[in-house]
Amino acid sequence: MEAFLFWTCGALMLLGGVMMVLQRSAVVAALWLVFAFIAASGIFAVLHAPFLAIMQVLVYAGAIMVLFLFVIMMLEGPVMPSEARRPRWWIPLAALVPAVVILLAAIVWVQ
Repeated sequence: MEAFLFWTCGALMLLGGVMMVLQRSAVVAALWLVFAFIAASGIFAVLHAPFLAIMQVLVYAGAIMVLFLFVIMMLEGPVMPSEARRPRWWIPLAALVPAVVILLAAIVWVQ
């Protein structure tokens, strides 16, 4: 079970890092970085380091990213019309992926 959670959190952290780099919007990239930080805290929790897991969420995903998002939103320029009209087909998929991961983790944990 621990190995499954470790590799799942590692894959989610990798996904967050890749998506952060691929984003055109700085705000969305910062939110993906928060996702990667939370996945890193999951790795710390699996490794039986609860203090590091909590500090990862409080310090990095909490305080530092709030500061980053504040600065990014203060400096964000105008949105181009072509970006405002893009279809948002990936939003339901992005909401479905964490639910599937949690469901799979629960199934593996129960067995």
